[in-house]
Amino acid sequence: RTLYAFFVARVQRNLHIILSLDPTHPEFLLRCESNPALYTKCNIMWLEAWTQHGMTEVPKNRLKETLQENLPEEQDGDHLVKQMIYLHNTSVERGGAPRNFMTLIDTIDSLYTKRREELIKQQKFLQSGLQKLRESSEVVDKLSSEAVEAERLLKEKQKQAQEKMKEIKANLEGAAHDKQRAEVLSRELEGKEEEIQESRVQVEQELADCKPILEHAKKAVGSIRKDNLNELKSLKMPPEQIRDVLEGVLRLMGNQ
Repeated sequence: RTLYAFFVARVQRNLHIILSLDPTHPEFLLRCESNPALYTKCNIMWLEAWTQHGMTEVPKNRLKETLQENLPEEQDGDHLVKQMIYLHNTSVERGGAPRNFMTLIDTIDSLYTKRREELIKQQKFLQSGLQKLRESSEVVDKLSSEAVEAERLLKEKQKQAQEKMKEIKANLEGAAHDKQRAEVLSRELEGKEEEIQESRVQVEQELADCKPILEHAKKAVGSIRKDNLNELKSLKMPPEQIRDVLEGVLRLMGNQ
């Protein structure tokens, strides 16, 4: 044997290739006639349908990851598998083969995956929107609290301003009253000043009248000698005229 013949023999013994052909395909017969080795060198297994167990287990294994990711924990995917089997059975009378069932499984898997991605994207979008709403709500709550505090401070300031206005008004009223009183006192002072001026003129006139008398009295006092004073002191019972004069002088000097 040659090396090539040995290689071919080993390949034929160890290499196994499975070809899955669809008998409903328009070119099925043409391909079989063009390749006679399919009849002479191959083992043909003609499967019209799978068993009920196979129809149930194949989609479960094929969609295992999809079902685990998308279905709730309380569901095991049996309902979905039954629906898929039902759809396939409705097409058997029209030539539906296990290959078509596999196509159905792949299609559902693709739809599931695509729809899941769309839902995840929509969920993220909604979560982002909810986050924005929560942040907006927090901002609104904060602004509301600040507005309440500002309103409280405003009311307090308004109350203080009203009290100040009342105080200013009272002060103005008091100032007006004081002004009126000052005007009254000013008029009274003017009247008193006129009276004082009149009294002053009168007093000055009286002083002017008394001045010659005072000058005369001064001269008279200056003419009194020491002997005259000693004579008065020696009098135990001075005459009534002298006593009256001396009492008057003492009274003028503040002695009783």
